Amino acid sequence: MKPTPPSRTVRAPVVLLYISTLVSLAACATLPMANAAIPLLASPSVTAASPSPTRRPSPTLKIVQTRVPTPTPPPPTPTPWATPLPTQPLSSRGPFLVYIKDEPGGRELVLRDQNAAGATSLLIPESASIGNLGSSISPDGNWLAFCDGRPRPYEGIPVGPYDLSLNLMHLPDGAITRVTRLLSHDYPDNFARQAESLNKTLAEQPDSYEVTAAGLQEWFGSLCIAQWSHDGTRLAFSGEMDGPSWDLYVYSMKSGSIQRMSSGIENVVGVSWSPHDMYLLHWSAFDVCEGGCERWWVAPANGGKVRELHSPGNSGRGWVSDVLYSVYTAANGIGRGYLFNLNVETDTTTSVWPHQFDAFVTDPSTGVVGVAVEAEESIPPGFYFYNPRTEELEKILDGFIEDVEYWGNGEFTFLVTSDEKGNVAVRPDGTYQVIEGNPRWAYVSPDSQWVAFRTAHTRSGVELLAPDGQTIIVSPDTARAVEWAPDSAGFFYFTEGDLFYVPVDNPSPQHVDTGVVDPYDSYPAWVE
Repeated sequence: MKPTPPSRTVRAPVVLLYISTLVSLAACATLPMANAAIPLLASPSVTAASPSPTRRPSPTLKIVQTRVPTPTPPPPTPTPWATPLPTQPLSSRGPFLVYIKDEPGGRELVLRDQNAAGATSLLIPESASIGNLGSSISPDGNWLAFCDGRPRPYEGIPVGPYDLSLNLMHLPDGAITRVTRLLSHDYPDNFARQAESLNKTLAEQPDSYEVTAAGLQEWFGSLCIAQWSHDGTRLAFSGEMDGPSWDLYVYSMKSGSIQRMSSGIENVVGVSWSPHDMYLLHWSAFDVCEGGCERWWVAPANGGKVRELHSPGNSGRGWVSDVLYSVYTAANGIGRGYLFNLNVETDTTTSVWPHQFDAFVTDPSTGVVGVAVEAEESIPPGFYFYNPRTEELEKILDGFIEDVEYWGNGEFTFLVTSDEKGNVAVRPDGTYQVIEGNPRWAYVSPDSQWVAFRTAHTRSGVELLAPDGQTIIVSPDTARAVEWAPDSAGFFYFTEGDLFYVPVDNPSPQHVDTGVVDPYDSYPAWVE
């Protein structure tokens, strides 16, 4: 699937965000952190039926014409953009695009109108750790939570003080309140005892390895994580205040109290609230590890016994209900596969798709799944329709599929990026239409009427597919990411350090900002 940074819309009179430093585990499975629900798939088992014959495109299909004539287009070159348009004050009450930029005076948090007309910015504390903006913004938009201070020796500074803390900033006045110190008073001296205790436990396991006090301290710099409840009244976070492990805590925005939710010798490395804040799903591990060695736990959000879950997978796609969480297995080489629904109340699982997959997208109106398969021995590579209720599997396209998006524009259900055919629009009956041009990543507008395209692999350019089926060449720029405005009147795209806005009624890019932090480092978000 395309490497696009996730964003979410937060309804709020004023934006604020929580900043966390998420652990990046090399060669380790991605930890499931999403709160967004996905359509429920309730199939007790899956037996891959013999794929039906490949669908043929409709005989009445027309080749999509390019609106801008380019008889012999030269090789694309970056546009020599001038100085960005002057920044004006915010011209609306939202929604706003939130992103990070670097200025000579430090990093700034920027709020920009969805039509790019105006913007405002706030200076971020110099030592604050900036994480995923998409998961950092409080639901009411009034708070920014961030970790500040030093958890370990830094280059040129071999010793402490070690003063890592969790903080809340109130916008727009910028007032900062320290919630709690995140490190115990005997940190890091307690790590020698912790390493000794861990090694005794690890020695009893089949794949034993050794941890050191220095290694634990180095890793702790990446464990400052937090997650807002959906109602915005509580903030779940991890800390080492009680030591020596990194445990789960919940801070109450109403009372200002902190409740410890877990204890043990392992470190909490991820957390996710259930859709209605009934449960806190979290993951723990001894140390940086390979092969998905995290253990899964669930705690009642209002307090109660923490229970271990026995997940058949090591990664997650998100919540499908208040008690079901979608999990799968991911590993280097074989990719993703074996999708299950894990019931956090009963610790039972239901198989949804017992095969490898590269993309797995559900049509919410019918429950039919568009699935891309590449490395499954029992199923030839291609794009398929799969009905979880009937277990029927129907092949639509042959070959390697790079990405699948739900379109749902009334005629087409899925938009498939095929290595062989390029971008293909697929109807509910399985017939399809090939969209002219090389394969490129697709971004469907919120109203499902427009599609923006950006670079795929080494191919450059930004294009726009209009509701009348014509392709508009927007720019030869190589875009890093695309963000549609919630009103579908235009979209933003990020290049190396620059931000552009493209209105659909006049699709000529407007250069709106420079010094923008890479979207894969900050994950821009929308705030209402």
